[in-house]
Amino acid sequence: MGKKVNKEVEIRKSAGFWFWLFRGIFRLIAYFKYRFRTKVNHLKKKGPFLIICNHNTALDPGFLGIAFDFPIYYVASTQIFNMGLLSRIVSYLFSPIPKAKSQIDIYTIKKMKRVISNGGSIGLFPEGNLTYTGETAFLPESIIKLIKFLNIPVIIYHTNGLYFSNPRWSVNRKYGKTGGEIVRIISKEEINSFSDEELYVIIKDNFYNNAYSERTNPIYTGKNKAVGLERLLFICPKCHKVLTLKSEGDDIKCSNCNYEATYLENGLLDDKTNKTDIPTLEMNQRDLFINYLDTFTNGTIFEENVNLFESNSKKKIDLGMMNLSINPEAIILKKDSETNIYLYKDIISLSIQGKNKLILSIVGNKTFLIILQGISSPYKYLLTYQYYKQREHELIVDKNKLGL
Repeated sequence: MGKKVNKEVEIRKSAGFWFWLFRGIFRLIAYFKYRFRTKVNHLKKKGPFLIICNHNTALDPGFLGIAFDFPIYYVASTQIFNMGLLSRIVSYLFSPIPKAKSQIDIYTIKKMKRVISNGGSIGLFPEGNLTYTGETAFLPESIIKLIKFLNIPVIIYHTNGLYFSNPRWSVNRKYGKTGGEIVRIISKEEINSFSDEELYVIIKDNFYNNAYSERTNPIYTGKNKAVGLERLLFICPKCHKVLTLKSEGDDIKCSNCNYEATYLENGLLDDKTNKTDIPTLEMNQRDLFINYLDTFTNGTIFEENVNLFESNSKKKIDLGMMNLSINPEAIILKKDSETNIYLYKDIISLSIQGKNKLILSIVGNKTFLIILQGISSPYKYLLTYQYYKQREHELIVDKNKLGL
């Protein structure tokens, strides 16, 4: 008798057919639309694998999928399971593994293990979110426990050029060469021979990727290249005013001072004095914003109207337009006479989805999808939340030290 397939995982016999069909179609799209080049790595007989990859665009699973000769089962946010008919089609064809909220939980790990036991390889984007700057985010140390628990070889794969082609903050595509390659394969024997600390250093060093150092002279052409940049850069580098930057065409300007810069075809921002890469600008941006929040004692920090949905793993409920505001104590959602105040201690996580959405998870198993209007920065809400959540944590630690 053949190996029994766990129905809960839904690794169907048809998965191979849909993989080959999808890979063929997407390879054409990737080749002609993104100028994406990668070889097909023939490793099917050596798997299953855990494949980890940097995350630049929403289409990354497709780019990764055409690089291998076997189906990949991706760990995906539960948000992709509540899009009605589209979610049902995606679930049937590709059997993604749901990941709740902002981190991998026990249920997700068990599902991954069952996929592996049926011969399937896992695709994981451990950053959990698309990069804003082209530089990979901090890699959580918990990934080492996951790797050792799954006990399969690990493939570290990099895509390159995709950040310049379609930055997360951007409204318009840019056009230039993109591609991908295997950086390293770590066998089970190697994994088991390293301590957790040694393995983490190896994974972290090989996983790290910076778009600005991956090629010497990247050229990505297009119209209105700077439009949307204020989603990331919302503080003027010169006068330090908040929400005074506005993008237009290839330029971004400040309405409070004479700051003006041009987004170049190589991804640098030229203010006529310096040409600076986006990771450096973003780092300066965070420092400026922390200084701003350090002096902010009360009142509304940001406020705007948003489209709000209550979201779960099966459906989204449209709650209509609401006023969203954030202050040093809480996030507030208000509609007419109804006001809902969510203190930071009651918020499990706040994360960004796509280019203009926020996922807000509240204690009590409640999740909201918040869609910002126009070219509004979701990043400003994430940084504000992280700042006050850290302050709250430090206060708790201080109280514990005092025995309060």
